Amino acid sequence: MNDHWKRHATYIASMTGWDHLGIGSDLDGGLGLEESPREINTVADLYKAGSVVPADVSEAVLSTNWLRFLRSSLPQVS
Repeated sequence: MNDHWKRHATYIASMTGWDHLGIGSDLDGGLGLEESPREINTVADLYKAGSVVPADVSEAVLSTNWLRFLRSSLPQVS
């Protein structure tokens, strides 16, 4: 992934902390492939976005931060 993404992620994390940063996708109709980095062709390529963040926070940024946010924000279903 390019250096621009790395600088951007590091800047956001410097303000919020890595626990509040999540990389997602709008490949399904939001921005589309033409607005996505060259390295991201399908949702299966999103793991590559983890290469722009420190290895010890990669899983959190790509997954567990989003899961924590969604679980705390969405209504509980019983």
